[in-house]
Amino acid sequence: MIKSGETDIAQHGISGYGYGLTHVCQRSLFGHIIPLANIAYSGTLYEIHVFLFGLAKLLKRIRFCFSFFVEGIRCFLRSWPRSKNDFNMTKKIIKYEKVMTRDAPFILIAAWYKSFTDSIPRVFDFEVRFPEPIYIFQNGAVESWRATQLFFGTLPKAMSRWAKEPKNAMRLLTEFDRYIKIGKKLKKEKVQPISSAESLKAVNKIKEIQDLFIEGAAGLIPAYWCVTWNETAVKQKRKSLFSKKILDKATKLRQGDTLFDDACDLIYQYLHMIAKEKSWPKNLMRFFLIQELEKAIMTKQKYDFSEVEKRNDGCAYFANQLFTKKKISIALKVRGYKLIDKKILSTATQLKGLSASPGQARGKVKVVMNREQLNKITLGDILVSPMTTPAYMPAMTKAAAFVTDEGGIICHAAIISREMKKPCIVGTKNATKILRDDDLVELDANNGIVKIIERAK
Repeated sequence: MIKSGETDIAQHGISGYGYGLTHVCQRSLFGHIIPLANIAYSGTLYEIHVFLFGLAKLLKRIRFCFSFFVEGIRCFLRSWPRSKNDFNMTKKIIKYEKVMTRDAPFILIAAWYKSFTDSIPRVFDFEVRFPEPIYIFQNGAVESWRATQLFFGTLPKAMSRWAKEPKNAMRLLTEFDRYIKIGKKLKKEKVQPISSAESLKAVNKIKEIQDLFIEGAAGLIPAYWCVTWNETAVKQKRKSLFSKKILDKATKLRQGDTLFDDACDLIYQYLHMIAKEKSWPKNLMRFFLIQELEKAIMTKQKYDFSEVEKRNDGCAYFANQLFTKKKISIALKVRGYKLIDKKILSTATQLKGLSASPGQARGKVKVVMNREQLNKITLGDILVSPMTTPAYMPAMTKAAAFVTDEGGIICHAAIISREMKKPCIVGTKNATKILRDDDLVELDANNGIVKIIERAK
């Protein structure tokens, strides 16, 4: 007896499953496309059927997965806030305050960020992590913001307990030594001229500088903050947080520190060299991230700078990504961050800071936020800046006196002003926000006072 799907080979001279195959094909998803002629009984048709049957099952599964995916998207959209005010803010708000301002390209800012979030946690395994930093570009420079309570309250105590263990103290001192070696290596680096065809070599050199900075920062950042935290503790008449050996080495390291400035200068030189060879706008090179720069160089078409140019109006780097000005506030809110920006009286008639080099001077103000603005300085001007670096030296020789937002008696501006025997006031905190170009001011660096004589029209 012949069962459905079988046939007599001798009678038909073909392989089995002929009738049954045709029947199945007729009832299957793809049966209508298979010719039901004599060729339907060939041996090849059986193989085709197996393939089509498997494909039909696969499509059925894909359809199920797609339905599941669509439903997931619908649920996500239903739960997504309809406006930026609908975000769930039940988590604790973390307050951030500005601690410093730097003239630096975002390639270095990304490395600075990575030092806090990756390299330091790997080296120092105490229970409290360094909080995520926020970097905001505005008014021509990058502001560094820190989580105040964590950075100045919880973290110093945690690191102090950690460093009291002998093995941990030795580990910290080892990182200090590593930083010194890397700092010396970076100082010896010289920028080599490149051609347009060698632009990728420049990118690779920038990557090397990034890596060296990240490695060295694992020693530099704790050294900087160990001293700062300990000074605060002593002022509050509390016990010293760290051993004398750690503090002595950290203080010495800070006094001779040029790691950030050296890395910054080298990266800027390579960026400007690439800009010249590619005929790209020099002023926009600071806004590239390293992966964007590499992609821009490799593209054969003319690079579109429209997205990069938007960052010139303001941008921020945190959460391991770069946000344009319009997206900063919502990105901060999503993460539960709040920037505490202290109000400044624009009607102030004088500023007070720390006298770094004695003397008196009178002249017109020139506010310099980055190295691109150094050409504003003419003979006899008062240079006002967040801080100074070796790149500022040509302008400092022209200026009659210096005023900075940051720094102490051993900062770059203080040291250079004493060498040049020019009046200098540091640590005013807000000089760059209160003073404007062409304001007429009078400096009494003996008492650390900047008096505004006449506002610019």
